[in-house]
Amino acid sequence: MALEEFENLRDLEDFDAESPEHRKRAIIFDLACARYGFLLRDIITVFEPDQITPLPNPPQCIIGLTNYRNETVPVIDFRSKISTAKPTYSPNNRLIKVQFRDMSLALFIEKIGEPVQYGKEDIVDSSEIEAGDIPARWILELINVHDEKVLILDIPALLEELYDEIHHKSPGG
Repeated sequence: MALEEFENLRDLEDFDAESPEHRKRAIIFDLACARYGFLLRDIITVFEPDQITPLPNPPQCIIGLTNYRNETVPVIDFRSKISTAKPTYSPNNRLIKVQFRDMSLALFIEKIGEPVQYGKEDIVDSSEIEAGDIPARWILELINVHDEKVLILDIPALLEELYDEIHHKSPGG
């Protein structure tokens, strides 16, 4: 099942109706040469960027603005917090639309994978977490997906920190 088949990721909550209730669902993606995931409960939708309009003198983590269904949405590249690498633009790029406080935001993702389900048996002991530059407060858990370790990130914690950073660096903030 291709991710592009889903208009609204909240519909993915039913993508395997036979799964036990204790299983979590996540979207796995590549960013800065590593594998990460976000829980589906925190995502509104995933879409292909049409055009990202740059802003003059934006905070480091804001790439620009995009339009999604007649809504202007800021595009966030949180990679600036975990890597010095610049975004790699390609047809595989996607934006993950999320709601934060009273605003819609789009998180820039280089390459997105399939939705996955995981349970307690897939969670790796936290002592094995090697997160590099990822702040520990952004990490929900480390899981095994097809024999590969994936960090599941906490979107609200990530966005709260970026919001605070932008707010405190803004004039008058």
